[in-house]
Amino acid sequence: MQLLDRLHRNPKGPLKIAFVGNGRKAFDLWSRAAFAWCNCVAVAEEIADVTTPAKAPDGWGTLLRRGRKRGIKVICVTQRPAEADKTAISQAAVIHTGYLGRDADIAYVAREMKVEPAALDSLVPLDWVRYRRADLSIVGGNLTHKRVTVLREGVKRTPT
Repeated sequence: MQLLDRLHRNPKGPLKIAFVGNGRKAFDLWSRAAFAWCNCVAVAEEIADVTTPAKAPDGWGTLLRRGRKRGIKVICVTQRPAEADKTAISQAAVIHTGYLGRDADIAYVAREMKVEPAALDSLVPLDWVRYRRADLSIVGGNLTHKRVTVLREGVKRTPT
């Protein structure tokens, strides 16, 4: 309950909190607290440990689906995207990936980025690719060489 006490003592003010919990129950509490807080950046690491490939759990699903309206930016991190919930990746405005070692993860992320799996399968450690859902653009690079390459130009999307 230290998390809730801290949030209560700092209503709507600037605050940095690192919450490390064990298991799905703690993750649900964290998700609900971030949703109640509003106007924040909520970073969830290793979401495959606390979600499943099915629909997002209650508090987490609410945070993902309704958080943007409340000024919440959600950053999800996982080394196993195919094992994480599908709501997280479907709600992502940006998908950023590095080297993926499993075919299932490569296929899943490639499908969401609308690229052939070979484009991700060719990544080596320290390579990265970033997809922006708003304009379908894709850029890639390498952390060591600090190069950035446009892999697909963005397109202006019009609502249908």
